[in-house]
Amino acid sequence: MQVQQSNLNKKMKTKTMTTLHLRKSTGRSPVRRGFLLIPLAFATFGLTLIFNPVAASADPEVFEASGATPADIQTAVDAFRNFLGPNNGVGGTFPTGRREINWNGVPDAFSAPNLLPANFFNSNSPRGAVFFTLGTGFQVSANSVNPTGTPVRFGNIHPVYPALFSTFSPQRLFSALDSNITIPHCGADVRISAL
Repeated sequence: MQVQQSNLNKKMKTKTMTTLHLRKSTGRSPVRRGFLLIPLAFATFGLTLIFNPVAASADPEVFEASGATPADIQTAVDAFRNFLGPNNGVGGTFPTGRREINWNGVPDAFSAPNLLPANFFNSNSPRGAVFFTLGTGFQVSANSVNPTGTPVRFGNIHPVYPALFSTFSPQRLFSALDSNITIPHCGADVRISAL
C-alpha cells in the first residue's frame, strides 16, 4: 500500500493558481457607473414630477390665427407677444421677456441679391439667434428702394414670387435657400465656433 501511495504522490503535483478578482476590476468601470446613474437620473426626474405637479401637468399655451391681411392676425400676434413679456431689444441678458427679429432692419448689404449671414442676429444685431439650414444659406428679400435694383419679395429668385408672397410688416421676407428647413438656435449668449 505504501508503494501505491508513493506512486500517487509522484503523479499528483501541486500547482498554485491565482484567481482574478473580477469584482474589483469591473467595479471601477465607467460603463458600470453609467448603468447606475441612468436609473438614478430617471428616479430624480420622476420625483421632480411627483413633488412639482405644476410642471408635470402644465398645458401648452396655443396661439393661432389666419386671415388674408396682417390685421386679421394682429390680435393673436399681440397676445403671443404679451405672453412672452416685454421686448428686450438688442444686446444684454434678461431673466424674462423676448427679443424680436425685424427683417426690415436688415441693411441692403445683407439683403437680396446678397446672402444674410447665419449669425447676423447674434453678431451684427445681437438678438441671441443663429440660423442653420440644410440648404445653401439664407436671404432676406430686397427693399423696394435698393442700390442693386433687385426685385422685391424674392423676385430675384423667380419673377412670379412678388405676386405670390406678401409680408406681415412690409417690406422684407426671410427664407432659407435650396431648402425648406430653417433651424434657429436661440439663447442669451449663442456661441458657434464654425458655421
